[in-house]
Amino acid sequence: MITRASSDLRMFWTAYDPLDLASYESTAGAEQVNEMLKWLCRIDNTDWIPPAILFMARNKSDAKALHRFFADLERLAAFLMNCRYGINERIERYGKLLDAIEQGVDLYAADSPLQLSDAECRLFVTELNGDLYRQVPKRRLYVLLRLDSALSDGSASYDHSAISIEHVLPQNPPASSQWCEWFPTQELRDRWVHRLGNLLLLNHKKNSSASNYEFMKKKTSYFMKGGVSPFPLTTQAIGESEWTLKVVGARQEKAIKELKDVWRIKADLPTDEPATNDLDEPDDDDASDDPDSERTGKDYTKFDVTINGVTQETLSKRKAVLTVVKHLCDQGVSPEEIAKLVPWRTTMFCSVDGDVTSIQFVAQQKAKVDSGDKRRYFCDDDELIHATGRTYAVTNGWGVKAFQAIQNILAKYPDKGVKCDKHIKVKE
Repeated sequence: MITRASSDLRMFWTAYDPLDLASYESTAGAEQVNEMLKWLCRIDNTDWIPPAILFMARNKSDAKALHRFFADLERLAAFLMNCRYGINERIERYGKLLDAIEQGVDLYAADSPLQLSDAECRLFVTELNGDLYRQVPKRRLYVLLRLDSALSDGSASYDHSAISIEHVLPQNPPASSQWCEWFPTQELRDRWVHRLGNLLLLNHKKNSSASNYEFMKKKTSYFMKGGVSPFPLTTQAIGESEWTLKVVGARQEKAIKELKDVWRIKADLPTDEPATNDLDEPDDDDASDDPDSERTGKDYTKFDVTINGVTQETLSKRKAVLTVVKHLCDQGVSPEEIAKLVPWRTTMFCSVDGDVTSIQFVAQQKAKVDSGDKRRYFCDDDELIHATGRTYAVTNGWGVKAFQAIQNILAKYPDKGVKCDKHIKVKE
């Protein structure tokens, strides 16, 4: 994968400590270059450094070229970090980038390893729109600092001795609190508590005893230290008079828009949940031939799934999802990792302990909850997935967002020998 660039990097490596990379000097444009390098130095891995060194060594006198490259490299590094790509996947991607730099190809072409594909952009936005706080601390802090910087006038400083992340709506509010009036159900609180719209930054350590304060007390005695906050993200929250679902939802939408602008992501904001009719939308194998499908507005799109060069044509949405998911699980990908890529489908899998048959699976599920209803999951013996000492079934309730789900999944696993396309019906 990596050609002569490897020997070049050995010469360059000792000259560049990761923290020294943000000390570029030039008669013009140095500040913008160093700003990008400072963000890169906050990434939770150093796999991006070899292509950074190689490009800087070859373009050191061109500040404009450096800024453009490092801006795109930071976006790529942020994507790989926040979408939880493993070390082998990162090394492979950066290896391709090293080759591209070495060969002098156009790094800004759509198919360049420096750029994000349409599917990767959708995956990035979906991840940002999910439960950010469930990310490891360094990753979630990175996103919030990037957002806060975008909201500032460029004067924000992040050299505080301590920076912590706080939930506005508490994780466990008292039942008698106003929080539970604004968010009356556990399901509603769980849906919003860990997302961008409910998070802010503090320049001091967290105080667990203050986390459950009512909103007015919390923002005046906890969010502001010395009467002000150095973070625009927090200042905006302090300016609110209440913390309702409407407020958090608006903050979430604005935050995603800001981050899309920061990282130049061309992807629509995903809806939080499928429409009420999305789970039960007709998906019959023969529905694509229904003459009334266009008139009724139903989505009867068919799909072609290709695995290791063999194509299964005109699959329904649910069968396409099952085929892709089952193949990936057979390749060693866990159902839990796949489910993370489709955050709006909270019941994508159901599972039981042990390696069981279809009859045993359905019986055990029905003993627990009604979701064992065979009509809602793929439960036949050749449809069940056996992994890590458990047996899993994939939901068959797929509607208009099925293709987005498939794209999110395949964007994370591009090297598993599977692809999916919408079926194009040839007119006779």
